[in-house]
Amino acid sequence: MYTIGIDLGTSNSVACVFRRGRIETILVDGHATFPSVVSVRQNAVELVGRTAKRRAMIEPSQSITSAKRFIGDGETEWAISGKTYTPITVSTLILARLKKAAEDFLGGPVNEAVITVPAYFSNDQKRDTKLAGEAAGFRVLQLLPEPTAAAMISTCCWWII
Repeated sequence: MYTIGIDLGTSNSVACVFRRGRIETILVDGHATFPSVVSVRQNAVELVGRTAKRRAMIEPSQSITSAKRFIGDGETEWAISGKTYTPITVSTLILARLKKAAEDFLGGPVNEAVITVPAYFSNDQKRDTKLAGEAAGFRVLQLLPEPTAAAMISTCCWWII
């Protein structure tokens, strides 16, 4: 069983794993980055990632981009195709897709994750990020500030870079 690291980004998200002595980026649909976008069709089918990003250009009222900007505010909601989405539910959909990609990539279950968050995130933003990770099926081991993650890699794993 592997633990993955996730950068849940405002525009794009990325997941990585440390195995075989190095950090590997987990490909999602053949790409290293995954758009942090959700789009909902009229029949309530939820699209996540590249397909959602393409659809957001055509159907912006059916799409949610940059949900991370609102995480932790406790107020933002989007009503699309008869369903209400919050920043937590949008983040959950993105994280769940990254989880599936990681399981496909690694050939087995992935139940634990470390998720990076901006250094300025409030406790509410951190709490909601953790809730999204748990709803996606992860045991969130830690929410790590992005500068801390960068410093850790630069000091303890410099040979990987």
